[in-house]
Amino acid sequence: MISYVKGILTEKSLNHAVVESNGIGYFLIISANSYQNLPDIGDNVCLQAYMQMSSQSDQINLYGFSATEERSLFRTLISISGIGAKGAIKILSGISPGRFAEVVASEDVAFLTKLPGIGKKSAQRIIVELREKLPALTDKKQAVPGMDTDRAEEVIQALMTLGMNAQESRKAIEKVIETAGAKEARSLPTEEMIRRALTAGR
Repeated sequence: MISYVKGILTEKSLNHAVVESNGIGYFLIISANSYQNLPDIGDNVCLQAYMQMSSQSDQINLYGFSATEERSLFRTLISISGIGAKGAIKILSGISPGRFAEVVASEDVAFLTKLPGIGKKSAQRIIVELREKLPALTDKKQAVPGMDTDRAEEVIQALMTLGMNAQESRKAIEKVIETAGAKEARSLPTEEMIRRALTAGR
């Protein structure tokens, strides 16, 4: 799993960026919002990343985000039936994560239908499915005692994609830390932390 890509920005457009790191150029699909936050070509850049294999082919796509909150919302959106990665990127190009959370909280169906690719039924489904997940979108600090904030946020979002809500995810992570001990828990790979948390949450 690639968590982020850090290097020299060698190419950018409204829908992609190329970052060179250690002689390798990483092609990342980005939103228009992330594009606005990119530095000039030739400057250093660090993009949060999400890797996904296409369901229609063996192609692996790498998505890049200028902020952790945008990547979190992307993961949440693709967990909703009917919204794929391309659709999520289009949505992120039209609204910031904070504004999106506000719209969902106010159940503003009319506003959601103005976003690319969202009809009335999709907007209603988004509101219904994100009610419990909304705190994870609005709270930038997914604090879990004994774990780095950024890592906790990443694990929580992964668990939510797998069916847990934010509160259940935190409790499951806390159980893993309590069972393994803070020192061992810090050394666990993210994938193993997610696996153990899933077991603890059952």
